[in-house]
Amino acid sequence: LGIAAALLGAAHVWQTDIDPQALTASGENADKNGVRERITLCADPNDAPQVDLLVANILLEPLCFLRPQFEKHLRADSQLIFAGLLERQEDRIRETYGDAYTITRADSRDGWILLHLRPNT
Repeated sequence: LGIAAALLGAAHVWQTDIDPQALTASGENADKNGVRERITLCADPNDAPQVDLLVANILLEPLCFLRPQFEKHLRADSQLIFAGLLERQEDRIRETYGDAYTITRADSRDGWILLHLRPNT
């Protein structure tokens, strides 16, 4: 997802993962796609700065559990994109994030859903 963001024009991408092999593979793929200079890989999410857009492709439970951690890296107007969720899990995201964010777009295909959230104003 970080490589896709860079290819779509993100000025800089901070990519985190708890799996060192995933970070190594991400770096190699960023090189192959010509965007490595715009991607910072970090094993410790605490090293990432505040961002305009947070994109996550992880399971539902960690996505809900990590909300406080995510919010340390969000500005007041930051947006969120969550991928890799099942359609039936959308309500849980609404429950977990709904007090501060609104789902403004939900794209689903074959039982999977991608959610775009914006801060409540």
